[in-house]
Amino acid sequence: MKEIIINTTNKNIKLINSLKTSKGRKKANKILIEGFRMVKDALENEVVISEIFYSEQFIEKENYCVISNLITHNTKQHILSTKLFNMVSDTVHNQGVLAIAQKPLYSINKNNCNILVINNVQDPGNLGTLIRTADAFKINQILVTKGSCDVYNQKTLRSTMSSIFNIPIVYGLSSVEIIDFLKHNNIKIITSSLTEASVELSRVNRTNNYAIVLGNEGNGVEDIWQQHADIVVKIPMYGKVESLNVAIAGSIIMYHFSC
Repeated sequence: MKEIIINTTNKNIKLINSLKTSKGRKKANKILIEGFRMVKDALENEVVISEIFYSEQFIEKENYCVISNLITHNTKQHILSTKLFNMVSDTVHNQGVLAIAQKPLYSINKNNCNILVINNVQDPGNLGTLIRTADAFKINQILVTKGSCDVYNQKTLRSTMSSIFNIPIVYGLSSVEIIDFLKHNNIKIITSSLTEASVELSRVNRTNNYAIVLGNEGNGVEDIWQQHADIVVKIPMYGKVESLNVAIAGSIIMYHFSC
C-alpha cells in the first residue's frame, strides 16, 4: 500500500467526489460504495472494484483483514488520513472504508419473470427500500423507467442494505419498452389504484410470471400502465389515512405475491 493520502487535490479524491453526482457516475461508468458491509457484500458478489480506500484507524481493525482477504490483485488499496476520509465520506459516523466499483450492467432477462417495475419513483430512500424488499420477497429482476431517481445514489445504496448486489437491475428504460417486453412474454402487469374498480389485494390469486408496477410518490404510475394492466389492486385501509407511502404499499403487494 502507498503512503497516506492527505491532499484533497489527489486524483483519486477528485474521482470520489465526482462519483457523488449522477453526472459523474454516468461519465465514469463507476459507482461509490461506502461502509464495511456494503464493500464486503460487493466483493462477495463479484462486483468489479478498482479502488478501495481505508481510514488510518480502519487498517488497525479486524474488519480490515476481512476486506483484504476478499480483494483481488487487480484492486488498488489506499490509506487516507482521518481528516481527509471524514471529508470525503458521505456519512457523519463513517466506518472507515469505501470503494470505487464498475457500475453493474444487466439486460432484460425473459427467464426472470417475477418482476418489479419502478416508474418515476423520485425519493432515493423509497427506491432503496423497494429494492431491499424485492430481495426479500422473490423478485428476481427490477426494471427502472427513465425519470426515476438514480439507482446508485448514495442514499439509495444505503437504503438497500446491500440487496442492490443481489438482484439484476435494468435502468433507463421507457415504459413502452417494458410493456412490449412483458406482453410479448405473457407476464401479467399488476398496478394499484384506489378506484372502485380495483380489486382488493387479498382477493387476488397468487401467481408467478408477474410484474408489479409502482409509481411516482405523488402521481402514481403513468396512464399507459393502467391502460395495459392485467390486474389493478388496492390495499384496503381502515383508519383515517388516505394513502400509503410507495415503499410501504409496494412491500405489502410484493409480500402478497411471494406467499
